[in-house]
Amino acid sequence: MIPQTGTRWQILRRLLKALGTAAAALVVLFLGVTPMGCYLSRAAYEEARILARRQPIAVLAVRESTEPALRAKLALVQEARQFAIDSLRLKAEESFTTFSQLDP
Repeated sequence: MIPQTGTRWQILRRLLKALGTAAAALVVLFLGVTPMGCYLSRAAYEEARILARRQPIAVLAVRESTEPALRAKLALVQEARQFAIDSLRLKAEESFTTFSQLDP
């Protein structure tokens, strides 16, 4: 095994660091300047907002402050999920366990 000391490794480390910095700068430039980059940045931002508002369906379905119509829909989701697990033998894992209100 070659020891990772000496001038060659220092030069290689500096070169990789510079390439990484340049690549990061290009990504930031792409995301901020090009129409596609702006679109992707906005889509990522909106998706993050949706994911940040997630709440467990099990909690919302029994909470008194949840609107009755929403509570009934969430209960139906829980029943459908349980049917998929029990009758269809599907692996539900974490699917359909959280809810995000999209309307402002």
